[in-house]
Amino acid sequence: MKKIYFCGIGGAGMSPLARLMAARGYDVLGSDRGYDLGRNKALFNLLKTEGITLVPQDGSGVDASIDTFVVTRAVETSVPDISRALELELSVLKRPRFMAEVFKDTDNIAVGGTSGKSTTTGMIGHILTVVGRDPTVMNGAVMINSNSNFMRGASRLAVFEADESDGFEDVISVCPAAIAVVTNISLDHFELEELKEMFSAFLMKARVGAVLNADCPNSMELKGVHPKTITFGASPSADFSLSRIDPKLSIPGEHNQVNAIAAVATCSLLGISVEDSLRALQSFRGIKRRLELVGEANGIRVIDDFASNPGKLGASLRVAIQNSKRVFVIFQPHGFQPTKMMKDGYIETFASTLRSSDVLIMPDIFYVGGSVNLVNGEVVTLPKDISSRDVTEPVSLRGKEAHHIPNRADILPFLAARCQPGDTVLIMGSRDESLSDFAQEVAALLARRAAS
Repeated sequence: MKKIYFCGIGGAGMSPLARLMAARGYDVLGSDRGYDLGRNKALFNLLKTEGITLVPQDGSGVDASIDTFVVTRAVETSVPDISRALELELSVLKRPRFMAEVFKDTDNIAVGGTSGKSTTTGMIGHILTVVGRDPTVMNGAVMINSNSNFMRGASRLAVFEADESDGFEDVISVCPAAIAVVTNISLDHFELEELKEMFSAFLMKARVGAVLNADCPNSMELKGVHPKTITFGASPSADFSLSRIDPKLSIPGEHNQVNAIAAVATCSLLGISVEDSLRALQSFRGIKRRLELVGEANGIRVIDDFASNPGKLGASLRVAIQNSKRVFVIFQPHGFQPTKMMKDGYIETFASTLRSSDVLIMPDIFYVGGSVNLVNGEVVTLPKDISSRDVTEPVSLRGKEAHHIPNRADILPFLAARCQPGDTVLIMGSRDESLSDFAQEVAALLARRAAS
């Protein structure tokens, strides 16, 4: 039996992959900063129950018996596990290369794009499951129907997110798909021209076909890349259009209607009818941390949401605003370089979407290390020269109430003093698993206040 070590096993892309390999009978172990810090206990307990061994990320669990050492993002030799793996001359693979090997004998449906990947992946997996295709599904978020980010199927079909955050060494460029889906393309981890080049390579490798968003001009620039391309969207010109197809969903938002059309279009390439796909989607319950209601007290709702780039933030905000007298938005950006790149988009989204009654609160940027980049083949540390205040101050200057409150603990009394019946507290941000714990803290605080 082969022994596989996952460094960063708690990551959104790593944990389902580790679970898949454990389910296939491999000896799986791994480490994670979050595990050492006592975060995300539910996930790590789940990994243990599935036979995965967790060890501290101090190098002590890495030995010569490991056949494959899997890492994600930049290989930082400052991480003791990685230093030890290199010292032992273990076979070290980045996650995308490992995935390419794992899925080389399957019919892959890879879902890429800036926004909507997790929901679209979940919808495609749900349709295929309901119609009896029995797929393996690896998602970057927990699917509410299965309460899991991973489902092991018995067929050759596999559905997974194709993330681009590691650049040309990530899944969209390394792991070929039978069907390549692009939900949209907008500024996120890389500049637009770099993203278009990456997604073009992603589409070219698709064996069966490509699925593109007709509402996204950047995506449509790639329409001629693959000879068998179908389009989806709200636009009447799309092959699969909201103007002709009406998904009946239990989750809100036009962006989710568009995600559903993307799933319907994708499944059509597998011979599944629009009617069967729509019928299956009626029982789709959504994705954790996608406008997830975590509590309500005295008419005040608390919602947890994964949104982290301007497009996602705007889509979630518009839904929350529709049903609220006032929204308290708590947005925690992640990473100094991504925040610097998306700062102008953040400012424009909040300034143009928030109403005069709404309130924006931003704690400090979430950072767990890893702000490195490759410049001329050398690893260069990126400067930490931006703050949440660089977003809140310009939003305030445009007439909206915005506060930089560095520590999340100090946000609680602010909410207790200000929230009233009819308000919504919307907690937004990605990468930091403890944001969901914070959402629960807010809900508990408001419930105590209502009971007093």
